[in-house]
Amino acid sequence: MSRVHYEMAFEAHLEQIHVPFVRAEAARRHVVGQAGLKFFDYVVYPPTGRAILVDVKGRKRSDGADRGRSGFDTWVTRRDLDGLSGWRQVFGPNFDAGFVFSYWWAGPSAPRRGLMQLAGRSYSFLLILLPDYLEHQRERSPRWGTVHLRRDSMMQIARVPEECWTASRDPCRAVGATTARV
Repeated sequence: MSRVHYEMAFEAHLEQIHVPFVRAEAARRHVVGQAGLKFFDYVVYPPTGRAILVDVKGRKRSDGADRGRSGFDTWVTRRDLDGLSGWRQVFGPNFDAGFVFSYWWAGPSAPRRGLMQLAGRSYSFLLILLPDYLEHQRERSPRWGTVHLRRDSMMQIARVPEECWTASRDPCRAVGATTARV
């Protein structure tokens, strides 16, 4: 299975902050689960807390393209929610689940400092745990079966992964409560 640059950037980020992970495609053939559930992308094993099933969602941020919006697209499909919820049940209470939004900062004025660099591209990441997403979701498109988070909700519940997954950065704070660049 070929991986997209958003996933490769996320993997490089995990390696950079020394957080172990397994690609779900490697584990897929060993997991007995629900037929038809959309699979997730990674199992992440932070040194603090429980392992987490992660579905990576790649989003592009372009110069001026975000005006009038939050700039941080957080939409997912209902199938994504159902799949991650189903796998969370299959794996049991020792696992959490969530979405990592991998933002590619494109364009000549994209920030470079403080972001993950890979192959000449800049990335940042937000973690939103599944229970929080389910609680705050709003319908985006009934036709396409998509939901999203409003900016104020996103700022309350989104986390910067390295603040959650490294032993030196506990506790995990919401983006709105931190000065970290997202």
